[in-house]
Amino acid sequence: MSPFHVMPDEDAAARAAALDELRQALAGIRCVAALLVPDLAAPRERQLLGAILRAVARGEAAWKRLGR
Repeated sequence: MSPFHVMPDEDAAARAAALDELRQALAGIRCVAALLVPDLAAPRERQLLGAILRAVARGEAAWKRLGR
């Protein structure tokens, strides 16, 4: 390790880990939702999927704001 390397403090490391876990969870939900799209025929199911995708988009926007 370089002598100029500065280890992150405990709080920053925990925050970064939590943000990464959130990002991965949102990506997983989006992936599953994308796989369900071709199989959905009922309007109610499409509405529910749309609501899920909108919630994921809001979560991703919040993740980006927190990551700054």
